[in-house]
Amino acid sequence: MSGWKLHPEFNTYFITSSITEWSKIFVDETYFSVIANNLSYCKEHKDLILHAYVIMLDHIHLIATTSKSYQMAEIMRDFKSYTSKEIRKQLLKEKREGILSTFSQAAEIENRGNEFKIWQDGYHPIAIKSRNFFREKLNYIHQNPVKKGFVLRPEYWNYSSARAYQEHDESKSLIEIEILNC
Repeated sequence: MSGWKLHPEFNTYFITSSITEWSKIFVDETYFSVIANNLSYCKEHKDLILHAYVIMLDHIHLIATTSKSYQMAEIMRDFKSYTSKEIRKQLLKEKREGILSTFSQAAEIENRGNEFKIWQDGYHPIAIKSRNFFREKLNYIHQNPVKKGFVLRPEYWNYSSARAYQEHDESKSLIEIEILNC
C-alpha cells in the first residue's frame, strides 16, 4: 500500500467512459470480466496504475495514473477497442439483436467504416492535482452504485474498488489497485 504521491512525471486522471446510447450491457459476470480482465492487462502491459474504479451497467469510472511512456489516450483507445470486440462477440453469442442493432446504427451515423460502436467517443479525463479533488472523485466513484440503488453500501458492489479502500487492502477488489491514502 502506498501513500499519497503525485509526481510530475506521472499523469493521474479521473476518467469516465460510457456505452453508446447509455445501453445497459454490463448485466452479468461475463461483461464485467471483459472490463476487469482488460484493465488488468493494461496494468501489466501498458504501465497503467489503477487507483480506483467502478463498473456500472452502462459506464465506467476510473482514477488512474500512467507514466509518460504510455499516454492515457493510447491506453484508453486500446482498452475501448479490445473490449468492444469482446463485448460484441458476447452479444452475438447471446443473440442480443436489439442492442446489436443500436450499436450498428450508431456506427452507421458516425460513418467511420466500423460495423459497431459500443463506446461513446472520448474518455473525458480530468487531471487530479490535489488530495481534496482525489477524495471527491473517489467518493463519487464508490457512491455511484449506492446512488443508483444497486447496493446499500459501496463495499457491497463487487465491481468497484470500494471494498479495498474500506478494508485498506489493495487485493480486496476484483482488479488489484494501488491505494492512495489521503
